[in-house]
Amino acid sequence: MVKPVILITGARSIVALHMARSFTAAGYDVHMADCSSAMISRMSASAQHVHRYASPRHNLAQFTADIQSIMQQINPGIVIPTCEEVFYLACPGLEPALKNKLFAPPLETLKTLHAKDRFIAACAAMGLPVPETHTISSQAQIDTVAADTQEWVFKRRYSRFGAKTLIGPERRALLDISHDADNPWLMQRRIHGTEISFYAIAKNGKLTAFAPYVSDWRLKGSASYAFFPVDAQLSDRLKEFAQRLAAGFTMNGQFSCDLMVDEKGAIWPLECNPRTTSGLHLLPDDAQVAACLSDASGDCHAAGTQASYQSATFASYGLVKAITEKRLNEWMKIFKHGRDVMSVQNDRLPILGALIDALIFKCSTIGKKLSLSQATTADIEWNGEPLE
Repeated sequence: MVKPVILITGARSIVALHMARSFTAAGYDVHMADCSSAMISRMSASAQHVHRYASPRHNLAQFTADIQSIMQQINPGIVIPTCEEVFYLACPGLEPALKNKLFAPPLETLKTLHAKDRFIAACAAMGLPVPETHTISSQAQIDTVAADTQEWVFKRRYSRFGAKTLIGPERRALLDISHDADNPWLMQRRIHGTEISFYAIAKNGKLTAFAPYVSDWRLKGSASYAFFPVDAQLSDRLKEFAQRLAAGFTMNGQFSCDLMVDEKGAIWPLECNPRTTSGLHLLPDDAQVAACLSDASGDCHAAGTQASYQSATFASYGLVKAITEKRLNEWMKIFKHGRDVMSVQNDRLPILGALIDALIFKCSTIGKKLSLSQATTADIEWNGEPLE
């Protein structure tokens, strides 16, 4: 019996590895691809082959040619992006090669979801409550809130890992804000409460998978490496919110949102990532996730109270944080009872691959003003540049 073939891009990511394991369990011939070393996936038993393509951000023409070549070689039935290469895969130049195979929303929908101001405007148009948000075009706009900056958040339209986000800053911190027409700064009314995130998969505007989560184990306030389910009542409310978004965009693909739950329990959207995020780790790594991504009848939702964590980061940065913040008992409990999403039975080597990748990315920051987190997306991120 011939196995169905799948191509998962963004092979550098732990979520891509999770996905590969799920499709392997479902009986697929799993191919992966990336423009980085992606040793985490190359060293996994779940990847049949890891292909290499050019950086879409730095050489879109060669990236397009490489994807077309891979498609001709393996002829996958479905292509699932996991990182920001999704924007480049959805561009017009690749539409003929990927026609009806790319599991992602249309490019215009992706653009709306990714742009923080456009996403908030779309939510408002759907009747969802949104925080007051303004695109900054001049210093005069900033001056209007000069006496009240503690109640505002300032961030770029396109950014990730909270890079350069200013939460309730002092007035002097806003003096150097540049007015970039292509990637402008926004100011958003600050919501006080608890930050929540969710990951979702939708087919024809209906959810097939949903996983809400919280985390305060992060790399200097940015990327998380341990994830915790939310209580059932809040999960149901967040799921209703996600379903309204999925229906409003007639969503086919993956989307993830960061939100705030304020002190009165109201839910406020902050931004959206139209790609895979770490909420996936709260879903099983068996064939259920594959069914949700490939079959409209799939149904998979996070359940239970078990935490998930990325062992390499949790054992290093997490341990330092635990000692510094006097949370060692909590750290030990998570390590003992949580679920490691990097190293699993019969597939232990990806944890070594992840360490090699981290070293390579760290070396790439030498001489550049980049954090390790920023280095992991520098060759694939999209910040509004032309794609046509």
